[in-house]
Amino acid sequence: MEPALSEALLNSILLPIIATDKQGRTLGLNDAARRLLPPDSAEPVGKRLDKLFPEWKALLTEMRGSHEAFRREVQLDSSRVAEASVTPVRDYGWAVTIYDISPFKDIEQAKNNLLGEVTHDLKSPLAAILSFADLVRASGPLNPKQEQFLGRITSAATRMTEQVHQLLDVVWIEAGMKLTLVEVNLLQLVKSTLEIIEPRAAARHIRFVLEAPATVPTITADNNRLGQVIANLVNNAVKYSPENTTITLKIWTEQNEIALSVHDQGLGIAAEHLDNLFQRFYRVKSHQTRQIEGTGLGLYIARSIVEQHDGRITVESEPGVGSTFTIYLPLSLQTA
Repeated sequence: MEPALSEALLNSILLPIIATDKQGRTLGLNDAARRLLPPDSAEPVGKRLDKLFPEWKALLTEMRGSHEAFRREVQLDSSRVAEASVTPVRDYGWAVTIYDISPFKDIEQAKNNLLGEVTHDLKSPLAAILSFADLVRASGPLNPKQEQFLGRITSAATRMTEQVHQLLDVVWIEAGMKLTLVEVNLLQLVKSTLEIIEPRAAARHIRFVLEAPATVPTITADNNRLGQVIANLVNNAVKYSPENTTITLKIWTEQNEIALSVHDQGLGIAAEHLDNLFQRFYRVKSHQTRQIEGTGLGLYIARSIVEQHDGRITVESEPGVGSTFTIYLPLSLQTA
């Protein structure tokens, strides 16, 4: 193809496209990409991406450390967000294609605002239902039928309250969660969480086993949110485990991380579901799980909190054998 035709073809594309070498220096760009730059900008060819777009330093770092295509959100200006699709170009470097996703972000924000308002408005009537249920119980003896109906009301309102709190957590995550970091003893946090959940497990003859060193290093973390992650993993293990089984928790350190695993002897999860487990509202649907209640938000929330701590969460599972969820957290959290 003639160079003039190649240039004309590239400039006819409405999406901004930038070609760089392996170090992120600009080799060429189409007219749409040039329009992203300030009108008085100097010639961009030969300059590094982070010199043209100072907010793209993280993108440049990832390009230098990667050998495969990837996507990353980047800031175009104070009000616009884009998705950069970065593709390797053999013998040259990278092709960076920019998609302006600001309109979708605005829609997502409006949806989250509505979700936050609706779920927040549901908290008060649910709290009133539970409070009046307690008042009815305290007002005097109830016959068996009344006690049964009141128990159903309390159970349903409690489940709805938990779901509302999860939806509020989603709004908090999507709005850019802020952690309250303190010094946390992971071993003590696990023990206190198990004490709260143990009565529910004991009712189904499920036993907890905790394997950990006598002392473990403290970490910098949000104590409440990390406790929420642990409670979610343990509650899930209880929920999907048959009676008279054991749930084993292990704590250990490796290199610069501390790890916590939760292993159950429950239903297990088929391999085709593992990649989607941490997505919002995703639930494994089968005849075995049909009667088990849930919103499909717990693992999404857990992963988001762990990743905000610069950690990661993994899962290993086999149907009929059980599942192991493991969180890895840095011993020193970078807060800057």
